[in-house]
Amino acid sequence: MREKKNVIVVMLDTLQFNYLGCYGNTRVKTPNIDRFATEGVVFENAYTEGLPTVPCRRAMLTGRYTLPVKGWSQLDVSDTTIADLCWGQPIDSYLIHDSGPFRLPKFGYSRGFDKVFFLHGHETDHQYYAQDELGGGLKAEDYYEDHVMEKADEILGENVMRPLMNQVECHLKERQYWKSDGDQHAAQIMKEAVRNLERVDRNKSFFMWIDCFDPHEPWDAPSVYDPDLKCPYDPDYEGKDMFLPIQGHVDGLYTDRELEHIRALYAEKVTMVDKWFGHLMNNIRTLGMEDDTLVILVSDHGSPMGKGEHGHGIMRKCRPWPYEELAHIPMIMRGGKRL
Repeated sequence: MREKKNVIVVMLDTLQFNYLGCYGNTRVKTPNIDRFATEGVVFENAYTEGLPTVPCRRAMLTGRYTLPVKGWSQLDVSDTTIADLCWGQPIDSYLIHDSGPFRLPKFGYSRGFDKVFFLHGHETDHQYYAQDELGGGLKAEDYYEDHVMEKADEILGENVMRPLMNQVECHLKERQYWKSDGDQHAAQIMKEAVRNLERVDRNKSFFMWIDCFDPHEPWDAPSVYDPDLKCPYDPDYEGKDMFLPIQGHVDGLYTDRELEHIRALYAEKVTMVDKWFGHLMNNIRTLGMEDDTLVILVSDHGSPMGKGEHGHGIMRKCRPWPYEELAHIPMIMRGGKRL
């Protein structure tokens, strides 16, 4: 009898390798990913072929070169994806995701998957909540320092504040419904993945692509919306939680202290994502799938986080690229005992 072999890919968008304990970070708490790393193989020199979000996913799903021949664009008819290869075989395929750029129908990246779940509300899909009433005294301007709102357009030479304020307001309209970190996108995606794992046909193999947009910004870590919490990585900060940083030059826009806090919010978000990755792995074990399932944890790119060791003085995720803060990604793989 043929042994069943299953594959789960967990894509965590904008997860920097150097914010994980298994890659040497001693400050940011990632116990579940670190445990996963001790049980598997850690790729210390992994670099993404295409950047950023959509080109990377095309490269990973098709195995085809993306740079410099293909940019931010749709799948071609000639592209063969992993999901396409599963079609017609005794392999059930799942896509569980909240990645707005990945979802655009004209791009076709859900093509070939047997079962698709999409969670509304993350970046590029924030207008889903635009018509909701915003209560609780929440205001977008409470999440940008005055000097940033006053100087951003001038410093960057373009209209950046208006669309960002709209995005923050839409995000607040969604966030007002959250009661705990269990309502954040990472939590909802991992719980949905578990629900699907509970329903898989155990007589067949399956391929599941879990595309979690967290810890991509907005870096609305639990301390941002819970008045009883302080950011564990910067508890003494007194300024505003600028959880959706402006993509552009940081000189003259943010102070070094503000950049430090933005990085702390990102670190807190990473720790929250780690918690819910642990929820997924615990359920894989509970469901008895550990021995015959290959699990791959990967990211599409990192994020320039400021100056010096944290970046090149910009926080933009595209040109000039590729450079180290973007292209060097975490990749960890753990195979079951029977694989």
